[in-house]
Amino acid sequence: MKKSLLLIFATFLLSNVYSQSDLSIINFVNSNHNPFSDITLTPNDNVTPIVWISNNGPDALPAGTTLTFTYFVDEDTLLITNSELDEELTSGSSIYLDAPSFSTNLLIENSLGEYFDLCMSISHVSDSINTQNNVKCLSVTLETSISDIENNGVSIYPNPTSDFIFIDQAAGATIRLYDLNGKEMISFESKDTHCTLSTGNLAAGIYLLQVSQHNEVTNKKISILQ
Repeated sequence: MKKSLLLIFATFLLSNVYSQSDLSIINFVNSNHNPFSDITLTPNDNVTPIVWISNNGPDALPAGTTLTFTYFVDEDTLLITNSELDEELTSGSSIYLDAPSFSTNLLIENSLGEYFDLCMSISHVSDSINTQNNVKCLSVTLETSISDIENNGVSIYPNPTSDFIFIDQAAGATIRLYDLNGKEMISFESKDTHCTLSTGNLAAGIYLLQVSQHNEVTNKKISILQ
């Protein structure tokens, strides 16, 4: 009888210690729970990503389970923080979860540039089935100022944009816009100090704006949104 009780107790312990559940990130979502894959940030923003996560089983994740969130760019870890589940996440179910917040100043301090992929991984102590689906990335545009003043005095703004790019101190400049494959999309010579470049008919994406003037060349990556 004692052996049977010990066996039952040992089985109970093992089932809890070695219980497993495969946690995956489906996508980042906005406040309306619509998925998105890119985001524009400005200095001093405090960002609280909403992630859509699922438990692929076989076991449930009880309320109070500690989740570890890791923010990273390429192989550089920026932030590791923990949060607890507010409710049970049963096998085969999914929830929308507010991830721990971070400040864009963290991104600026790490000199990541204007365009990069910010990735998040979520893990917990019993997630050892498939860690490949625990990671999701966002394409980030980090806008550090309303305009970018280059050494030759040319001012290009706004960035990102959806309809127009404004270029100041552009008199006599040759202006070209290229896509990332090197295809020339726009080319003209500006006769005015203040130049307006229409981008409404271009597909969303990253472009290279080149301003050649007085034997100096200004190159600027531009993010076009639609």
